[in-house]
Amino acid sequence: PCLTSRALRLSRARRRAAAALNRLLKSETARTFLVDSMRLTAGRRGMAELIHLVGKVENTRQLEQKLGRMSPGLVEIIACELDEILNAEFSPPPSRHDTPCYFAMSVRDPLLDYQTTRAELERHFANSQVFELTFPFHQPPRAFTFEELNAQFWSTVDAFLVGLQPGRRPRLGRQDGPLAIPGDAEPALPTGLPL
Repeated sequence: PCLTSRALRLSRARRRAAAALNRLLKSETARTFLVDSMRLTAGRRGMAELIHLVGKVENTRQLEQKLGRMSPGLVEIIACELDEILNAEFSPPPSRHDTPCYFAMSVRDPLLDYQTTRAELERHFANSQVFELTFPFHQPPRAFTFEELNAQFWSTVDAFLVGLQPGRRPRLGRQDGPLAIPGDAEPALPTGLPL
């Protein structure tokens, strides 16, 4: 999550290039031309490489496939999101929010600085559960399998489920293992967790 543009791990030159691309994408004519050019393999490949160079996107093959299906309206939405990321700054509230905030992010994220993001989170939320991941990517190169989700995110989901129950505290760092895989003889939820 981009909570502040200060967390972006982009050089000054890359930030300027991203801002220039964003200004270009605000033009309806440019968006239409871009969408038309991405119908060609060379256009998709070129745009995927440009996005990879400017924005540190890890998986250009997936991106290249998606570019060919974009409409001018979707490109406009992406331009708005890019603008928000490049300029994201939220004023801290007079007092930090008491709403529980469950936050998971990789400390090795190549696109966003973990410490800057966490400091921004703590400026806004008094009650946060932070889960430090160690993935070397911002976005997974492929969708996680059910088994990988269970193995990697067990404590995050457990803390959230327990946190929703009045009077119960999450048990972080549990050693009793992941959720059972549906189809196994075991229940899909950890035992002792009332439904």
